[in-house]
Amino acid sequence: MFAGIVREGPWVEAVIDRGDPNRQPLPKPDLRRMLVPRGPVAVFGASNFPFAFGACGGDTASALAGGNPVIVKGTSESSGHQ
Repeated sequence: MFAGIVREGPWVEAVIDRGDPNRQPLPKPDLRRMLVPRGPVAVFGASNFPFAFGACGGDTASALAGGNPVIVKGTSESSGHQ
């Protein structure tokens, strides 16, 4: 479902506001707006945080929802080696 939304692109909220060259006292310009991702987001996992704050939590979901690529760095403790 998430992949389908990403492919369709409604999250960019594209808006086209057509210009009006006959508007007085000045013509109205043609304006276009859309949301653009900011860039890569780094998510650092911590072994002492609950699952919700880890790589699959809100930080990652928010970054992906905004169209940003995510780089996840886990801790050495998260692999089970101590």
